[in-house]
Amino acid sequence: MKFLKKPNRRITHLIRDARRQSGGAQTILHQIHEHQQRNFYSRIISFTKNTSPQTNSGIFFITIKTLATLILNKHDIYIIHDRILLIPFLFIRNRKAIFVCHSTFPDKNYIFRFSSHLRFIAVSEASFLFLKSVNPKILPRLIPNGIPTPPKEEMRRKAPSTEINLGYVGRLSEEKGILDLINAFSKVAFSNQTVKLHLVGEGPLREFIETSISASNLSERIILHGHHPFPFSVLQNINALVVPSHYEGFGLVYYEALARNHVVIASHLPSFKVLPKEKKVFFFPAGDTLQLETLINRFIEDSIKIDTIESISPRHTYSSATKMASKYYDFIGEIENA
Repeated sequence: MKFLKKPNRRITHLIRDARRQSGGAQTILHQIHEHQQRNFYSRIISFTKNTSPQTNSGIFFITIKTLATLILNKHDIYIIHDRILLIPFLFIRNRKAIFVCHSTFPDKNYIFRFSSHLRFIAVSEASFLFLKSVNPKILPRLIPNGIPTPPKEEMRRKAPSTEINLGYVGRLSEEKGILDLINAFSKVAFSNQTVKLHLVGEGPLREFIETSISASNLSERIILHGHHPFPFSVLQNINALVVPSHYEGFGLVYYEALARNHVVIASHLPSFKVLPKEKKVFFFPAGDTLQLETLINRFIEDSIKIDTIESISPRHTYSSATKMASKYYDFIGEIENA
C-alpha cells in the first residue's frame, strides 16, 4: 500500500446503528474498524439513542448531527453506511467520502441520482449492478465482504437424531423474511411433530413474533434465543439454516453458514451464489411462503444429514475479513492521494 501524504489521517464511519447485533453491515463495519492499518485512525459515529430498548434517531437529528460533524471535521475521510446519511453530503460536497452499498434497496433510491460526486464500494456483484442501475454515472469499487473463519468448536456437532432442527440468524425485521419463515414453519409443524425452529437475533418484530408464537401454541417448537455474540455456537447442531430474506446486498449469514458446512434453505437472490457442484443449498422464490413450506417439507422427507468436521470443504469464493479490510484501506489511500 502507498504511503499517504499526511500521517494518522482519521476515518469517520457514519452509521445509524453501530451495534453488532443489528446486522451484516454492522459486522463489516467493525471488521474494517478493528483491522486499522498504519497512518489511519478509525472512529465510529452512531445515531442510535442510548435507551432501552435502543431506537434510531429521526431524520432531522441525523442530518443536523452529520452536518455539524462535516463542518467541524473537514479533513476527515468519511465512510457512509446508511442511505439516509447521504443527505448532508448533498449540501457539503467538498469532502472525501465513500458510500458502502450494503444492500440492493427495492425503493427510495432517488438519493443516488444526486450522489455522483461521491465514491462507492459495492459489497457484491449484486450491489455493484444495483448501483449502476440506479445511476449509470456511479463507478463503484467491488470489494466483497470478508467471511470470518469459523472456530473449530462451532463445528463439533452431535450425532443426527430423529428430531429436525431448523435455524435462523438475523434481524427480526420484515425485509429479512422472518414472518414468511414463521408462517411456513407453523404449517409444517402442524403436520410434523419432530421439527423445531430456533431463532437467533433481535429486532422490531420481536414482540409481534412472541405474541404470534403464543397464540399458535408453538412456544415449545419455535425457540427465541435473542441476540448472541456467537450465533452459530447456539445453532451448531441444526439440520439446516433458513435465510428467507426479501433482498440482500451480500447476505453475510448465508456465506457464514456455507463456511460452517450447514445445509441452507434460502430465498433465490442474485447475491446468493453457489459453487458448480453445490448440493446442499435449496432455493425458493423470495417472499413465497407456500414454496418455502413445500421446500421445508421436502427437506424433512429426504432426511438430509449434516456432515461432520472431517468432510468440510470450501463452499464459497469470498475472502477473509483481513483481506477485505486491506482492500478498503487501499481504496481509501487512493482517494487520499488523489
